[in-house]
Amino acid sequence: MTLHIVTAAVVKVSVGAPPANRVANIVRRGGIVPEGVDEKVLKNLLSRGLIEVLPEPEPVDEDALAAARQAEFDATVQAAAEKLVTEQLAPHFDQRVLEEAQKLEAARTSGGTTPAPATPAKPAAAKPTTK
Repeated sequence: MTLHIVTAAVVKVSVGAPPANRVANIVRRGGIVPEGVDEKVLKNLLSRGLIEVLPEPEPVDEDALAAARQAEFDATVQAAAEKLVTEQLAPHFDQRVLEEAQKLEAARTSGGTTPAPATPAKPAAAKPTTK
């Protein structure tokens, strides 16, 4: 079905079959011509430039649109989580631990080999006490 939009300031159209009762409708500029208007009347209004055919919208790939929205949402959540961790937990960690974590993350994302984490100092061996 083709829809028509009014381009003139105002258009009067009659809806209904000619032998029966017809209802007059006044449609203002930008309005949609109602269903049930006689085809001859529509052709006359089109030829006079009072209405135009409303173009059909292009089909939208719903799956691609949903995937794009989900990717945008995921990126927003990831950024918010990183900000939360950085702002709330960073003051509680030792700067050395943060630097080590950043090195590990950089190595992981760059595709390179993961450097071995720094080994903590071994506690001194306890001297045996004999009596």
